[in-house]
Amino acid sequence: MFLLFALACTSPPATDGTPADTAVDAAADSAADSAAPPPAFTEIHALLEAHCGTCHTAGYSGIFIADGDPAGTYDRLLNAEPQIDPEARYVVPADPEASLIAHKLTAEPSFGDTMPPPDTYALAMAEAEIALLRTWIQGGAPGA
Repeated sequence: MFLLFALACTSPPATDGTPADTAVDAAADSAADSAAPPPAFTEIHALLEAHCGTCHTAGYSGIFIADGDPAGTYDRLLNAEPQIDPEARYVVPADPEASLIAHKLTAEPSFGDTMPPPDTYALAMAEAEIALLRTWIQGGAPGA
């Protein structure tokens, strides 16, 4: 008996433009608007040179970033074989979780050390900068 009363007191969601339906549409529109294009690689390159270029220069055993050559840096990010895992890639377009660079910037990377190492004078990226890098990767890592 209670079940019949409960069913009779509920109504299906509105689909006729009433305020509840309008709120759902507004939320969907907002989500679509937040799918902005990824940042340009020139912005990402400047970020990497500022935070990684202190150590990742010519003669360094890791990936060479600070050379003032965005096209060369882009090519190495997508194609160089990391010494830590030759099967991995620094950047896997559209997949930040598979991108070594995204892992290395976390407080506890899945392997190796956090970048930059805490005992260096290099400046760590702010959370917003890491988010920008991840957005660029997620957006397909468009080139130079």
